[in-house]
Amino acid sequence: MKGDYKELCKMTTANPFDNEIEGTAVGPDGFIHIRVQQRTTRKKVTTITGLSDIVDFKEVVKRIGKKYSVGCTTVEDKEFGTVIRCQGGLQHQLKEFLIENKMAREEQIKIHAG
Repeated sequence: MKGDYKELCKMTTANPFDNEIEGTAVGPDGFIHIRVQQRTTRKKVTTITGLSDIVDFKEVVKRIGKKYSVGCTTVEDKEFGTVIRCQGGLQHQLKEFLIENKMAREEQIKIHAG
């Protein structure tokens, strides 16, 4: 895809000259977890955990919000670290977003239905 490398460099603080830049957004356990939680009868919240600290969370949240027209924010959690929280059931779209932007490979992403 056109500009993938430039887009990844904008969203991470990784060394842009590193040959192994793909998948650098994966945290210490080796997986990114996407969870969907039922908030009310018709409302859902999708969370992304397991991203490493090299990710520019502010930039990722901004791009997700614009691309999918949803409210998106970051939350600090004692257990999971920085968590990205988005309105709606976007688990499959967020998985594709992470893969398209080369933040993780498909086998590094786990979707948990809730």
